[in-house]
Amino acid sequence: MNPLQSSDLREILHARDHYDIVLFVVPHVTEAGRAIARADKGVALVGVNDRVAIIGREEFTLDEPDGLARPSYRRRPWGRFAVIRSLLRTPDPRSQLQLAEECGLTQPAVSQTLKSLSGVERSASGWRATDPEELWDHFIEKYPGPEGISAYWFGLVSPREQTARVRSVVPDALVSGDVAADEIAPWRKPRRATVYVPQGADMSSSGFSTADPARATLELTVPADQTIWQTARAWATPGTLYDRVDPLIVAWDVSRSSGPDVAEELARLQRAVLRKWSSR
Repeated sequence: MNPLQSSDLREILHARDHYDIVLFVVPHVTEAGRAIARADKGVALVGVNDRVAIIGREEFTLDEPDGLARPSYRRRPWGRFAVIRSLLRTPDPRSQLQLAEECGLTQPAVSQTLKSLSGVERSASGWRATDPEELWDHFIEKYPGPEGISAYWFGLVSPREQTARVRSVVPDALVSGDVAADEIAPWRKPRRATVYVPQGADMSSSGFSTADPARATLELTVPADQTIWQTARAWATPGTLYDRVDPLIVAWDVSRSSGPDVAEELARLQRAVLRKWSSR
């Protein structure tokens, strides 16, 4: 009985094709296993030594004094970061209802977030960002990432062609990382493909082979943060197919890349996105 690792992803996805719920009993709950169980309610995970169970995407401790299991997992504030991304889409004021629609949230949730943010103001026309650089930096520093389940693949074609192949298999896939950054603020040659998908995909028939994260040329993630599809749609040019995450998710993915030119790429992305404020 071994701890659940991200390398077990293919086994889990295969099993999910045949069963409604897959139960894993392991000695310890690893972060990889926790991410998998949080992202997919059809995966249940029990850590015997940890006395932890993750069922229906909720985490429970099994050692309560009264013998009852209670939720112990604090939900990620995905909505808060979606509101920040929406505020940085345009300097034009918008109502709470408009922001809620862009984020896929309720109006009360948006209202609560706005009260807790600095660098924003309310006028008769609605809410807008008054310090976009502060909001940008806050997002890059505090966003925990979309989390979820990641699979790693190796391909011989360029990162841009790799993202195209993923979209041919999963039409709803959203491109991020180097390839998306090159579309927003061209500067450095993409080194790796980063793609978000609503469900797992087997890329072996499209010229890919499974790989360790360090060697992979394609990172394919089923995110726990489902707001990225809503904000991607809001950022897309009206009437066009949206196939890229919003620029802040792109920047966050670039920020975890390696290399001496990451800081410059982030600065270029920030200038490209926030130039709307300087032109007003």
